[in-house]
Amino acid sequence: MANTNTGGARQRAPAGQGQGQGQGQGEYTSTLQKLSKLDAFPKVRDADFYSRTVFGGLVTIASVVVMAVLFISEVRNFLSNETAHELFVDTSRYERMTINFDIVFPRLACSLVHIDAMDVGGEQQVDVTHSVFKKRLDMSGEPVVQPGEGANVHKAEHLGPPKLANDDKSNATEYCGSCYGAESSPGECCNTCEQVKEAYRKRGWQFTGAENMEQCGREKMVRTIAKQDGEGCNVYGKLHVNKVAGNFHVAPGKAAAFGNIPLALSEWLGLTKPREFDLSHRINHLSFGKYFPGQKNPLDGVMRGDVQTTGTQVSSGTHQYFIKVVPTVYEPIGYRNGTGSVPAIHSNQYSVTENYHHVDVSTNQVAGVFFFYDLSPIKVRFTERRKCTMLEFITSCFAIIGGVFTVTGLLDSFVYHGHQAVKKKLELGKLS
Repeated sequence: MANTNTGGARQRAPAGQGQGQGQGQGEYTSTLQKLSKLDAFPKVRDADFYSRTVFGGLVTIASVVVMAVLFISEVRNFLSNETAHELFVDTSRYERMTINFDIVFPRLACSLVHIDAMDVGGEQQVDVTHSVFKKRLDMSGEPVVQPGEGANVHKAEHLGPPKLANDDKSNATEYCGSCYGAESSPGECCNTCEQVKEAYRKRGWQFTGAENMEQCGREKMVRTIAKQDGEGCNVYGKLHVNKVAGNFHVAPGKAAAFGNIPLALSEWLGLTKPREFDLSHRINHLSFGKYFPGQKNPLDGVMRGDVQTTGTQVSSGTHQYFIKVVPTVYEPIGYRNGTGSVPAIHSNQYSVTENYHHVDVSTNQVAGVFFFYDLSPIKVRFTERRKCTMLEFITSCFAIIGGVFTVTGLLDSFVYHGHQAVKKKLELGKLS
């Protein structure tokens, strides 16, 4: 009996364990069933329940095409950039500014073209030659090429203005040129380059520095003007000026060594008859500072006067351009507030108005092309950035897929059920 009871006890223990396991599996199954009721994507087990139609295939192809087009558009939008701008007060001081220019005078010889600059701070640049180049042009606008010179590019000389007599003899004052210390008697005059050379020979001095003597320079200029008569000039380069209000001008004349007062060319050369110069011009380029993406220069391509090389209209007068320069800083995508690998671009934009008035050459008035510029106290900052972030791009892609499938699914369902309803009524004879 003892052994039997022991055996029975051993048999009941596994039975209790099996009952506990059965209850656990039941609870697990019940939990899964409750969870399956929350399934928003019910499945059809039997393929026979599917009904595929031709219209459904067309809708599927159309939806794929639409999704591809929208996806490509979204990718292009993600890879493209946009520029935001803001305005703030410019607090920079003691800065320099570069003026880049490229101007063509189709009927004004390079020997007549001189560039001067000045600013309100008193800095003057007379007859600028550094980083300024002149290219001679023939009557057809092509560069003049002479043996051994190539496309002629040269720089002007610095010469002071001589004291010349006026054309009106009743008001003329006698011109007495300096002999530069070689005069043999007080008051002796050297009015020509040859007279200066002769004075030096009498003294036994070596004749040097002719380029700084007004008589020699004037005679050389006259010969050069005669040689280049009928030619045009392309003057280009850059000016380095203070970042303050000022002006620069291109004119057929010299500026006085003191006071920067321009002289008419006929007055500087002592011509007996005032000459009218054609200042028709084309501005190929004019900018202040470095180039940055999206920069617009209003004067690029501007033509004034009769710029056609075959034209006969003479534009002898003063062309004035009044320019408002706006300091600008452009920050590329890689700038990152100065911590990135790409530096910011500090430059300028500008707006312009202009004026022209004719000059009477008989009065020795100065004709030329004048650029007056002033600085705006407001600076513009352009910041380049992506149109959308990676998270926005992914969100848009999911929205495209879900939206297209939803709309096309509704369209297919509407057409399918409508067709079935009509077909059923036809079978019942309710539609004739």
